[in-house]
Amino acid sequence: MKTRFSTLDIIAILPELKAKICTGWRVNQVYDCDHKTFLFKLNKSIVQMKKDDDPVSVDEETANKMTLIIESGLRIHTTDYDWPRSPAPGGFATKLRKCIRNKRIEDIRQVGVDRLIEMKFGSGPAANYLIIELYDRGNMILTDHEYCILAILRWRRPNQTNTQTADGETTQDDSENFKVGQAYPLSRFRIEKDLEPLTELKIVELLNNSRMILSNSQNYKKRNKARQQSNSDFLDVNLKDLLNPYVIYGSNLLEDKLLKYLVEDGHNIAKRCVIQIPKGDDGRLVSSKVERYAKLIKSAIDEAEIVLNEVRGRKKSPGYIVQKQQDTNMNDSEKPGTTKSSGETQTIKTNIDFFPIKSCAERKIQIEGANLVYQDYESFDKAVDVYYCNLESQKIDTKTLVAEKEARKKLDNLKISQEKRLEDLARTQKEDEEKARLIEINSDKVENALLIIRSMLANQVPWSDIWATIQQAKAAKDPIASLITQVKFDRNEFTMRLSDPYEDSDDESNNRKKKNDNKNSHKANGKNVDIDIGMSAYANARRFFVKRRTAVIKEKKAIEVSKKAFKNVERKTKSMLKDMIVQTNITKARKRYWFENFFWFISSDGYLVVAGRDAEQNELLVKRYMKNNDIFVHGDLHGSSTVIIKNELSIPIPPKTLTEAGAMAVCYSSAWDSKIATTSYWVYPSQVSKTAPAGEYLTLGSFMIRGKKNYLPLSNLVLGFGFLFRLDEESIERRKEIRLAREANASIADDCSTSNADKVEGSDSEGDDQIQDYENSGTDDSSSDEKPEVEVNSMETIKEDNRTPEVEEVDEDDDIELDNKITEHRLIDTLSENPLTEDILLYAIPMCGPYSALSNYKYKVKVIPGANKRGKAAKACLGMFLHDKRASTREKDLLRAMKDQDFARNIPNKVKISSANLKTLTKKKPKKSEVRLPR
Repeated sequence: MKTRFSTLDIIAILPELKAKICTGWRVNQVYDCDHKTFLFKLNKSIVQMKKDDDPVSVDEETANKMTLIIESGLRIHTTDYDWPRSPAPGGFATKLRKCIRNKRIEDIRQVGVDRLIEMKFGSGPAANYLIIELYDRGNMILTDHEYCILAILRWRRPNQTNTQTADGETTQDDSENFKVGQAYPLSRFRIEKDLEPLTELKIVELLNNSRMILSNSQNYKKRNKARQQSNSDFLDVNLKDLLNPYVIYGSNLLEDKLLKYLVEDGHNIAKRCVIQIPKGDDGRLVSSKVERYAKLIKSAIDEAEIVLNEVRGRKKSPGYIVQKQQDTNMNDSEKPGTTKSSGETQTIKTNIDFFPIKSCAERKIQIEGANLVYQDYESFDKAVDVYYCNLESQKIDTKTLVAEKEARKKLDNLKISQEKRLEDLARTQKEDEEKARLIEINSDKVENALLIIRSMLANQVPWSDIWATIQQAKAAKDPIASLITQVKFDRNEFTMRLSDPYEDSDDESNNRKKKNDNKNSHKANGKNVDIDIGMSAYANARRFFVKRRTAVIKEKKAIEVSKKAFKNVERKTKSMLKDMIVQTNITKARKRYWFENFFWFISSDGYLVVAGRDAEQNELLVKRYMKNNDIFVHGDLHGSSTVIIKNELSIPIPPKTLTEAGAMAVCYSSAWDSKIATTSYWVYPSQVSKTAPAGEYLTLGSFMIRGKKNYLPLSNLVLGFGFLFRLDEESIERRKEIRLAREANASIADDCSTSNADKVEGSDSEGDDQIQDYENSGTDDSSSDEKPEVEVNSMETIKEDNRTPEVEEVDEDDDIELDNKITEHRLIDTLSENPLTEDILLYAIPMCGPYSALSNYKYKVKVIPGANKRGKAAKACLGMFLHDKRASTREKDLLRAMKDQDFARNIPNKVKISSANLKTLTKKKPKKSEVRLPR
């Protein structure tokens, strides 16, 4: 599996990176993922993007953002994925922040022909260079404009500087070493003009001297040692190892073109680039064969150089990812990176390599087998991003599989231990029952033995003498003494070897040929039984029966406990494995909507309402995002947020949306902390001005309102917190068809009702005209104290009369604005507050707004002023949603995958949450001592 860039990859990706990031992009921030992986957050002003004719989407806040990822020794590319970041920056990341933050990327280039990349930040004396080594263990060096080293990622030991050829072997140069304060030695790397061209004569010379040239290569020795010993009439030459130091494009393209011509010449592709050159009688290589191979090699190199020049001339190279397909049956849920096929069989695709040239990918498949396929991408940079992201995902999946195996192993061990314990209990029961039965059958012998030992104890015979007496009786072949095998002084017991005489008789009748052996079978088949001296024979038998009964009870309890314990462990294991799959460290980063940087919500009528978080955002909202058809809303008190209602359809905004926007303006103000409700008002964008009266000054985020303020009803300090879900394209289209059908049915019903109403109202047209005249006269004399419905209608009439010329001026611009409006309108339609069962959900978005706007939400809570911190309140809300019985597994997974910092961004501080399910979830559970178990 490929893990690092080759020289060809660097040559292919640098023109694309240069066209992407060297056009006015600046470094906004630097993060480190680990000790050698760094994320560069880049941004670019919208004005600069329009000057450079860059595509500007509706999401302007993210259209001017880009992420560059660099992993020392391995790779460099832009990424659309969200990579895990360290909680605090390391030393090298801190130095990068200090030196190159807010500087523009001026250039990016390859140094010489080695895997070394140089990035230039800033210009003039303030410039900095970042030198990235993508060979060996890798390194990153930050220098000033004179290449004086400022910081080094990986410190090398003194007098050990690694030098790398183009995809060749690493060598150590003891003569050169660098450290902070010294100049970085760029002269130690090769440049293209210093390389000797590979002519046909040069290739013949290399082939004739190949054995001596490759003698220092350890890899070549290992690969060819056995082959050289087995066939001394031929010399095996690995052309890739031989020619790679003399080309600048690396081994992948070289191998591709060599195999193309070698296969055409009848070469076995399974041998890769290893050719066999016959030797003559004098031990030298046959010159005719050498010359023939030299011509083939020269043709391959010429074609490779043509392809190299084509790659260099492209601004964007296509990318190809080679994947390995494996069919497997999986009972669990579908793993990331798999696709379902027929039945329960799933095809797992594992990325193993990537190329910027199609022929290289096809050659890889041709060499290694038919189970390989390739996936093409229009951009090599995109292909590399997908490859490494999936590589990380595959690592995570591997860790998950290992954890799953360990968990399954623990379950199996637990099950085995429980079964073993039950077997021991069953065996103990059987032994105790058998011992009791043997005592009953041999009760006379047991009583005689007890009588003998008791009599000696009565005569105060020491234990040692008792055992000596028993041994003497055994020697005299006493039948009772011969059954006593041991005397246990400390336990007041002795051991007898008892057998079942009836069982012996049965064996004797069935096996007449073994009559002599069966005479002493009671010794071989007997069982040692401990006899308590203080009890009679039957009392000892009863003792074993009691032990058996106790073991039966223990077995029943053990079975019940083991079942419960096994179920609990299995449930916890499955839950842990599920969490590991859901909580992966790398997820596809959705492009954040521009309005997510502000306070926002979607009104009951489907309008996007946005508010500023601070004075800077208030200024930004009015200057950048407020258009001619929008509505400006503000609370009637100092410190209120600026609220903008986005009206993309150029139709009057419903009163309910205006009221909800006014409630938002009041809640995101000082009224929330003081817990005092107040009013709000709305005006048109033409009434909002940044020009202050003479002698006055407007601070940042403050505006002058000219003309009439349209006041809204008193707003309650009540917000709602809930979640929206992003639908996939199929679900969006399905919902669209349902909505269109519903609207068509509604329009038919309206037409029918309208036609019936016209018949009834025809006779009263004069009275209606009088009523209409009265309403119009009332509208003309309306004041700000009238109902909001009347105010909105009258203001919209004024708007249509007075704003027509301004709308025409906007239309004289490019069609970008109209396209953006349509795109944004569709964007909001892709979010669902109450997903259906058949909907496919991509991710969840938290939303906080007036509670009336969340009336139809599946997941919602009421938020009012209180004393709790918003982070704690948001986590409580999330826990409540996860315990909701209506929540599907997919919805729970998406809610659980949300980042902590996204929960409480839009919730005011000092809040109190309330919900119908809150009391049920927070109800105090009874203690274990209070729970009565059934008898």
